[in-house]
Amino acid sequence: MSILIVDDEEHRVHRLIRMLRAADLGMPIEYVSSSEDVVEMMDSLATETRKPCRALITDHNMDGLTGKQLLQVVTGRLEHIAAPADLHALARWDEVADRTLREHLEANFQSLEHYRVFCARHTALVKVLYSSQPWGDGVNDLPGDIPFVLKVDGSEPSVIELLHDEGLVDDEAWSRAMRRFGRSRRR
Repeated sequence: MSILIVDDEEHRVHRLIRMLRAADLGMPIEYVSSSEDVVEMMDSLATETRKPCRALITDHNMDGLTGKQLLQVVTGRLEHIAAPADLHALARWDEVADRTLREHLEANFQSLEHYRVFCARHTALVKVLYSSQPWGDGVNDLPGDIPFVLKVDGSEPSVIELLHDEGLVDDEAWSRAMRRFGRSRRR
């Protein structure tokens, strides 16, 4: 298993990567700089390395798809589709009204069946959306199972706390990471 981080501003993500590595989670930390690379990386991790992505941490404000749109794609929640199990109702890409989402799907998935398999493979994925902007544009209507962390200085501990809450980070690793980054107790 691995953790995949998506952020188009590489200089902003290094502290989060350092914190996750300091926690010594026992799983690789992967990084891609655009939403266009996510599907290929997740497919590669699941099929070639046999270590499927366990968590996807994505910035919201990116070129191409926003983090919110990326999580819609990864979770199979496209407009009128509420859950991956409902993807059988999607017969053609042109049924996806949002042009940006439709173009991303067409460019990154060989077929609807590839997309359905991809979503089914990642149903247990822990998802975290964060924003490097203090206002977090357009994230007020996220599904309840997608936590949002406002990434202002020092929010990296909040990301690792979410991963701890999801069972990806044990108490010892969490404590080690918090000590390293100057935080001694949970909020």
